[in-house]
Order: sequence, then structure tokens, then C-alpha cells
Amino acid sequence: MFVDQLNTYNASTCASRCDNTAYCKGFTIYYERDPTLQPADACPNPSPLTSIRCAYYTQAVGASFTTNIGEWRDSFAVVITGANGYSKNA
Repeated sequence: MFVDQLNTYNASTCASRCDNTAYCKGFTIYYERDPTLQPADACPNPSPLTSIRCAYYTQAVGASFTTNIGEWRDSFAVVITGANGYSKNA
């Protein structure tokens, strides 16, 4: 799997990139709440920003690929939402 960042939520852009990658069999597109600074003792919960990402896979994408609870970085919650998954036609 590799992940790409987009400027807009556009599944067609992810699909085109997947189509141009020989091993890509499917992808997910999603919003990710990220910190503007690396959380640390001096700033454990920095301001957030929203990133739009595509994750590309070497296998067909199922429902489990679009379910992600995120993670904690110090006191900052990374949250993933708006995930949709797509697989290439066989």
C-alpha cells in the first residue's frame, strides 16, 4: 500500500492514478484530521488540519479497508472519516 495526498476530494483522480500503476487493484479515498505541528510535551494537542488522501492496494478493496479508527499522537486524535473504497473490474 502507498498513500497519496490530494488537494480536493476527487475519486476520479485516485482512479486515474490507480489505473496508471501496474500493481494497483483498488484504492480508498478519505479525509484525515492531522496535527499542524508534531505533538510533544510543549504542545500535546496542536491545531488540526484536514488532509485528503488516497491509499492504493495490490488487492481488491473490501469494507474493512474503509474502516479505520485513526490513532493518538500524544493528546491529539488523528481521525479518519468520509472513506470510500473502490476496486478495479476483474
